[in-house]
This record gives sequence, structure tokens and C-alpha cells, in this order.
Amino acid sequence: MFIRIACASALALASATSAFAATTPFTDEAAFLAAIGEPVDNFIDFETGFTDGQNLNGTTLAGGATVNATVGSTSIEAGAGSIGGSNPIGAFALEASDASGESFTLTFGSAITYFSAFYIDAGSPSINGVSFSSTGASGDTATFAGLTFDLADNVTEISFTSIDGDGRWGIDDISFGTASAVPLPAGLPLLLSGGLALGLMRRRKRG
Repeated sequence: MFIRIACASALALASATSAFAATTPFTDEAAFLAAIGEPVDNFIDFETGFTDGQNLNGTTLAGGATVNATVGSTSIEAGAGSIGGSNPIGAFALEASDASGESFTLTFGSAITYFSAFYIDAGSPSINGVSFSSTGASGDTATFAGLTFDLADNVTEISFTSIDGDGRWGIDDISFGTASAVPLPAGLPLLLSGGLALGLMRRRKRG
């Protein structure tokens, strides 16, 4: 009995240390936010502090996300149709452009457990190795993609690769952070302590 209770205590405490299990993709923003269960730590919509045509390669954004172009270039583009014929969500968006297959990364100073973005004018995008569907070719094509991770996976980089299209695509309205550990039910610590005490008393009586 005592061993069973001790094992139950260990399992309950272990379950409280990680908010998510394996990498999980989301294509619905509401479902992604529900899975996080709290306001996002960092949100960047590129509307403030950026200028049209600004080169972002090597730039560290709010929240400690650093943009690194691995193929092609990354810059801020503004206005209707400015992202390969597609529109930013607001006035500005981050655009990657190169004729030979653009890719870039966002690196973080510490591990994150979730990331999301709207990708624009992108064909067959892959985000951290997870494939998402292509967008439309023009107009309002922004499409949601989200990922959650186990903290133990130590995810400190988000990569955007294998983008097929017209050589110009972008992302907008990105969010990232570390979700809180799943909380224990309020009465569980008291229940566990009572169970442990009961187990000890039974062992003493048998002795």
C-alpha cells in the first residue's frame, strides 16, 4: 500500500512539470490558444518599430528571437500585394525572398514550448520539419500554423524550409513562449499527504 501511494505521488508530481508532450501541430488558432491555456508570452506583428524594406537578417526581435536567413534574405515589406502578390495581415510583414528556395530561422535565448505564425504566399511550407498546406497565390492568403513542444526537447530554434512558390513569401503575427507547467488539482497535495500517513500507520500496525 505504501509503495503504491509513493508511486502515485511521483507520477502526479512528474505530470506537473511539463505542459506538453511530443511536438503537436495546429492549423486552427483557437485550438492552439486553448492548448496553451494562458496569454502568449511574446507577440510580434511587425507594425511598430519597423520600416518598409528593412533588412532583418541578424536582427533580434522583442522577446529575444533572432532572425537568421539561411538561404536568400529577410526584410520588412509593406502594402497590399507586397508579399509575392499577397497582403500582410496589417501594414507590415516579414518577407523572405530568393529565387532558389528561401529559408530562415528564428533562434531563442532559452527553450520555448510553443510557437505560431501566419505564413503568407507560401507553397508547401515546412516549419521545424512539420509540413503545412500551401496558401493561395494572391490577396489575403495568411494561413495559421502553430506548434507545441515538450520542454525536455529543448527547442531553441524554429526553422522555415522547403518553401516552393514564386520566390517571395512571408510570415506575420508570430507568437512564442514557455507555457506554465500543468498545475496539480488544488486538493491533491493534501490527499497525497493523507494517503502517505495512512500507509505508514498500516505498516506500523502490521509490524
